Amino acid sequence: MCASLSCSAPEPNATSPKPSVSRQSSSLGLALQQSLARVDSAKAAAQRGSEPAHIFALGRHRAAIGVVERVAERSIPAALWRAQQHLALGVYSAELRASYPPHEGAQSKKKRKGRLEHGALTLYYQKSGQRIDLEVFDDRGQMRPEALATFSKSLYSPGTHPTLGENVWIAHHPRLLTMLYYTAHHYGKPIEIISAFRIPKKGSGSNHGKGRAVDLRVPGVKRRALLSYLDVSFEAAGIGWYPNSTFIHLDARARPYRWTDRSRPGQRQRNRKRKAGRLPKPGTDPTVPTVHIGPR
Repeated sequence: MCASLSCSAPEPNATSPKPSVSRQSSSLGLALQQSLARVDSAKAAAQRGSEPAHIFALGRHRAAIGVVERVAERSIPAALWRAQQHLALGVYSAELRASYPPHEGAQSKKKRKGRLEHGALTLYYQKSGQRIDLEVFDDRGQMRPEALATFSKSLYSPGTHPTLGENVWIAHHPRLLTMLYYTAHHYGKPIEIISAFRIPKKGSGSNHGKGRAVDLRVPGVKRRALLSYLDVSFEAAGIGWYPNSTFIHLDARARPYRWTDRSRPGQRQRNRKRKAGRLPKPGTDPTVPTVHIGPR
């Protein structure tokens, strides 16, 4: 089961030395074979070829092949990056059915102020100034792979990278999207994303470079209150408190970790492990067993 993040899609290193074309082609060919195997697995799990997640995953597989065929050899690094992200979306989409079970029980009927529509999520991405309206889940509570794709492509790194091209994006992990959904519906408000994907630098292990992290805030909600909610709600997550900044860091990871960073914007990070006042009770984090939610 992939809730542990152990079967995420491959993460290309944007700063690694440029390999030969033949070596890149061989690596991509293997990745395409692995992607198609995941698609077949999803089809078998769905037990019918009309399963939306399977169709979408197969479409991402074909899109990856198309990217390689269309882009000239001089743009190989950018072509490989885009192809790998299409493959990653295909893998994640296949796993939505093959690896994550349906949510047990119905959607919570507890009323919240400013109650949002079932399955809906609104994000504001500060770096692009864009409002992102998503229908994340269908009426059955199943995550829609199209929403994951829109989410991933919308949280791009603005600007032009010397080898990867313009507005580079990465496939984001579905559990991060589910955590943002629960947070938005807890407060009945949109989520403001301060920072998301950052093109990874050599030697960096940041989850921002893996499509697993965002820096966020909720308009009208004090950051201390938001920190307490995240601490007590999500077990397998990294949650960073930045008292001298305006956001809270949230990422999807296999093991929980909490920290405080007192650096100011532009300064070198000064992380210290933080002891949370309260932690989720075992088995209460709804995003650990599955990325889906209860039906409407």
